[in-house]
Amino acid sequence: MFPQSYLMGVAADGRRSTAVWNSVNSCSVLDVTVGLDDSSTAAQVTFAITKDDAAPEVLGTTTLGRSIAVESSLDGVARFQLAAYVSGSEASDEVRVVWGDAVMTCRPGSIVGG
Repeated sequence: MFPQSYLMGVAADGRRSTAVWNSVNSCSVLDVTVGLDDSSTAAQVTFAITKDDAAPEVLGTTTLGRSIAVESSLDGVARFQLAAYVSGSEASDEVRVVWGDAVMTCRPGSIVGG
C-alpha cells in the first residue's frame, strides 16, 4: 500500500483520538511517523497500538515540533486500534495528531477501516 497520512482530531474531552482497522490476519507490518500537526496547541502526546484483545503497546511519546518513526508487527493480528493520548495542562480540542506516511504491508484487498 502506498504511503498515506492521517490527521486525526482529538475527542471532545481533549485527551484521546482513536481509529480502528480490520486487517483480517493479512498484514505484516505498520510503518508510520507520528507527531503533532503544526497547527496544534502545545501538548505532549503518547501514541499506542492495541492488537486484537492484547494490552496497548506504546509506540512513543512526543511534543510539538518533534516526530517519531515507528514500526509495529501486525503478524497474526485481525483488528487493531491506533490511539493518541494527550497529556499536560495544554490538552484541548486544538490538538491534531498525525500518523504520517503510514504504510501497512498487507495482501491486496484485505484492509477495512472501522
